[in-house]
Amino acid sequence: MTSHDKKSQETKNKLSAALKKLMKKKDFQKITINELVQEAKLNRNSFYYHFDNIFDLLKYTFDNDT
Repeated sequence: MTSHDKKSQETKNKLSAALKKLMKKKDFQKITINELVQEAKLNRNSFYYHFDNIFDLLKYTFDNDT
């Protein structure tokens, strides 16, 4: 795994963790991309580089949950 791959995985995991945290506080339908990236301390470009939309992130989160 290259350093770029590791960084990419870290970013995805931060977004996934942010989604889990926000889902404990509010309904999934009410979570915005802005809230996600603020919680993850990332920017919107990072989100859209890795995911097409919030549903892609949700799928990633469930597929990679341990």
